[in-house]
Amino acid sequence: MIKKSLLPLLILVLTLLSCTSTALTGSPTSDNSAVGDQEALGYNFIIFDSDGDGTKADIVQLTCLGMSGGYGSFRLEVFTFDKNSYHKVFDSEQYTVNESTYKKLSENISGELMIDTFYLVEADDTDNDGCEELVCRQYAWEECHANHIGDIITTFKMIDNVLEIIEVRFER
Repeated sequence: MIKKSLLPLLILVLTLLSCTSTALTGSPTSDNSAVGDQEALGYNFIIFDSDGDGTKADIVQLTCLGMSGGYGSFRLEVFTFDKNSYHKVFDSEQYTVNESTYKKLSENISGELMIDTFYLVEADDTDNDGCEELVCRQYAWEECHANHIGDIITTFKMIDNVLEIIEVRFER
């Protein structure tokens, strides 16, 4: 008999070993399929504990879409474990920095502010409540990609199986 706390990890391992996204729709994948119109260059996974129960059962799948100047461009998908299966709760393809944040960040810039996809994602208990949040960085630039002006740092927290933004800040 498998301990209930080990079941999410066992399902994760079996999912990753199977490497077939067609049989596991809505589950993390590690095949080399195209993402949108781009070929995936590789995958990385982060397993984290969003509810503080001590079991790291939630998954972040980072699909590398490209590299530029040492920064990767990643599609971020987040899956949570519920009722013996994984469910996608976030996809960065549907995420954009909101208009008020964009305007605030653009105030001191003479050209157009450009924002890349997430290039770094870390799981960290930022508010010390026992639940890990996702801290995500995006490369911000002006005029040309080499003109890095800083990073947009977005912190997400899982609330009722929905990934919610709890903080967005700019760091030079």
